[in-house]
Amino acid sequence: QAASASHETVSQFRDQLAKVAELVGNLEQRVTHARERAEEQVDNDFSRRAGLITDSLNSNAIDIAKALSTDVSDTAWAAYLRGDRSVFTRRAVSLLESNEAREVAQIYDRDHDFREHVSRYVHDFEAILREVLATRDGHALGVTLLSSDMGKLYVALAQGIERLRK
Repeated sequence: QAASASHETVSQFRDQLAKVAELVGNLEQRVTHARERAEEQVDNDFSRRAGLITDSLNSNAIDIAKALSTDVSDTAWAAYLRGDRSVFTRRAVSLLESNEAREVAQIYDRDHDFREHVSRYVHDFEAILREVLATRDGHALGVTLLSSDMGKLYVALAQGIERLRK
């Protein structure tokens, strides 16, 4: 009778262990699924924030380019309206390449609107750079970002206002 009772107890214990193993397996699947969803959400949030900041940078580049040169071609506006949002960023970079940082500093000191646009541009670029550097491949992406037209404009403006030391 004792042997039968212990055999029954072992059988029940085995059934309970099987149920626990099944529950653990289900829990592991849920954790994996939740982790994947969280990573996807982080990626989506990063992409959305990066897109908004990029739009802001390109928008500020319009006003920066206008302050550096009053000659804004109809072709540039047409390209912008067709969806080339970085046309003024590229234009500002080319204008800064021909001007010295000293001239940027002079405009920055005397023109309040230019100062606001440059400050916003520098702030927004540094925000996106922080976001990029916080990602897994951030350093490689950061180098790419700094070598882009937006990055070149940031470096030129930051040097011009002595935000970065040369």
